[in-house]
Amino acid sequence: MSLWIPVVAVQGNNDYRLWSGLTVCRPRHRNCTDGTRRLPQGGFTTTQTWTSTPLTDLAAGCEIGHSAEGLYFGQHLCLIMNQSQTPTPTAEEALHLTLDMPFEDALPFVQLEHELADFETVKVTRVDQMVEGMLGHDDIGQTALLITCHPEVAYDALSIDPTLGGLLPCTTAVYEREGDDLVHVHHTSVTKAIRDLGCAPDGSEADVEELVEKTGEHMTKVWNNIQQHADTATEV
Repeated sequence: MSLWIPVVAVQGNNDYRLWSGLTVCRPRHRNCTDGTRRLPQGGFTTTQTWTSTPLTDLAAGCEIGHSAEGLYFGQHLCLIMNQSQTPTPTAEEALHLTLDMPFEDALPFVQLEHELADFETVKVTRVDQMVEGMLGHDDIGQTALLITCHPEVAYDALSIDPTLGGLLPCTTAVYEREGDDLVHVHHTSVTKAIRDLGCAPDGSEADVEELVEKTGEHMTKVWNNIQQHADTATEV
């Protein structure tokens, strides 16, 4: 079932308002958050404190129209988007590859390539073993979380705001999937999530974009090396 998320943008002062207790969505990046989140400026988004405004009051006396973007109530734009069909750039740009090697070889190989690119390993967790040991479920394929942190990324993120440390470090999932004999490697950028969720303070947009770019360069190096060295990774 799709979740439809209305947003009101008042043209002229860019004031966002929440009505009927619905979740607000940020039009520019199609991110959803609660009504207390402070969003960075840019596109349709501004930093405002949202208050409840009945839709009937908003539309009163206004001519109702529509466009490809959504419904208009006079000068008020009501954007209606399908959350299930509008992935954020964070999700769309996630890195994914497959390795044709045993899982027990793939995991240390992927970890080594991270470390050779100056990502420090914080922890390697076997999620399948944890779930089986604590819950007794043995129906999850081999799955590991490789948790790493690059010192430059950490420094730049904390320099923007110490609270961003709560979103660090980086995580790469290494797992098997039913239906093929390959090992999957998947990474979703935490710095893009910081950007797309509007977690950074107002006025730090340029610094966040620079952080995203720098993180991408480091992780692209990891990904390129994994692909380049995969064929010889299991050689003795």
